[in-house]
Amino acid sequence: MDLTNSKMKKKINLIDRFKKELIKGFLRLYYLLEIKYLRFFLFQNKNKNYFKKNTISLLCPTKNRSKKFARFVESLLNNTNQLDRIELLVAFDFVEDEINLYEHTISELNRKGVTVKRYFKDLKSHALRNNFLAKNSSGDIIFPINDDMIITTNNWDEIIDDEFSKNNPSEPLCIWINCDRKYKNLDFSAFPIINRAWYKSLNYIVPEYFKFWYLDWWICEVSRISKRYFLSKVSIRQFHVLTFVNEIDDTHKLNSTQDNWVHDYNMWLKTKKNRIEDVIKIKSTLKKL
Repeated sequence: MDLTNSKMKKKINLIDRFKKELIKGFLRLYYLLEIKYLRFFLFQNKNKNYFKKNTISLLCPTKNRSKKFARFVESLLNNTNQLDRIELLVAFDFVEDEINLYEHTISELNRKGVTVKRYFKDLKSHALRNNFLAKNSSGDIIFPINDDMIITTNNWDEIIDDEFSKNNPSEPLCIWINCDRKYKNLDFSAFPIINRAWYKSLNYIVPEYFKFWYLDWWICEVSRISKRYFLSKVSIRQFHVLTFVNEIDDTHKLNSTQDNWVHDYNMWLKTKKNRIEDVIKIKSTLKKL
């Protein structure tokens, strides 16, 4: 009898897993079609002669990772067409052990025409850091980044101009970029980019419920439900610790803890109605125009 029950449980588990994979496959196919349609829709229904050269704010919290920061900066310098419209906002803790190394890299950015704003504050979560930087930003486009990524698309800033120009700048819009480690962008994008209208509609990058995780997920979920997103031609590469074990450092260990993950996961489950409220704010902005 026990053997029969065991076989039945295994069969049921296999069926359940098959159903889940089938649903995931269907949803990803749906999102793929949706994301392509929305890009086509936005591009075809706007003035094709309109083009806006945007100022771009990059938001970069960092701590004791000057080498990774320098690696990102190198990719920025090599792949940006017009550096003098880039604003890089950097959040340090009050005490930064590697500040001299950071300053060496920042001086190179200044020489090339990039505006760098430094802030020294002990903010206890990634959400707080990004929201603080966004509040002090001035760009038409806001691009939250990590110091462990690099930009791999040449003239990425011109592509962003072209893509956001298909949208009325008064209308909130989120653009998902191509990240090499994420599910081919069918239901999520690492490092989604937003315009100023999006930020003004919500008055934050992400809510401050979370300690470290789910920040990109929040933006993507709100943009997907509100149908205010599409997939960019810009690509980045992230040297994530899940792929590159040698990238693990003390800063990662400080943020990427089991306690933080459990806290953020539970908060994600509790805040679905808050994401819907953000969707309503985005749509309300569109109705007012």
